[in-house]
Amino acid sequence: MVRRSAQTTSPGPIAPVEAPLRTLSLAESVAARIAREITSGSLRPGQRLPPERDLAISFGVSRGALREGLRTLESVGLLRARVGQGRFVAVTSGDAPSVALSAWMQLQAIDDIIAVRRLLEPAAVLDMPATQIQSTARQTADLLRQLRQANTRGAAIEATRLHAQFHLALIRFGSARLLRVLLGSLIEAANPAQQEIFLNQDAARHSIARHVQIQEALEAGDIEAVARLIEEHLQPVFVYARE
Repeated sequence: MVRRSAQTTSPGPIAPVEAPLRTLSLAESVAARIAREITSGSLRPGQRLPPERDLAISFGVSRGALREGLRTLESVGLLRARVGQGRFVAVTSGDAPSVALSAWMQLQAIDDIIAVRRLLEPAAVLDMPATQIQSTARQTADLLRQLRQANTRGAAIEATRLHAQFHLALIRFGSARLLRVLLGSLIEAANPAQQEIFLNQDAARHSIARHVQIQEALEAGDIEAVARLIEEHLQPVFVYARE
């Protein structure tokens, strides 16, 4: 049975609040709220933010706390400051993660990266609309074919790149842009470990066999099976090396 994504409505524009949120620090609350407006699409790429004074009043915080929150969003690539013009929502290429986010992910332990992917990636796959299953299956079938050819040639770097594209194709319909961006950065950060797998022919064959199962389930339209198989596939590197 195909699970379709639920219809959601985007929240409206930033509205005044009666009191600042105190679950997080004031600066973190500001950053979190503006980030939600960006990821939901209420604030669009290239759009200019209101002046600092208006934002501070809207959030009920000091301008110092506001600026700290804005600087946090700049550091992760969600905002861009222009001298004399103010701050603008960053214009990025699709769901590409920011340089800062990608760099931070590279510093994380590979076991942590895989563990988080096991939680998030199946959820993103389950968002795939029924109308997109066949086109996605055609794309992943071509990627899998190229992946197998690259592995046969011993081209581990190319195989790693194709492996990442295979997984990115499966999560591109995730309902939240932030989910897609996070997963994109996690998939990218796992590439060095994945290359280790393709450098070991036994491990590579085992990994490709898992992808064949995923592809077969996708072609059958069984998205729930695809999600389950991806969760089973996402294991630490040593699992593939020993099987």
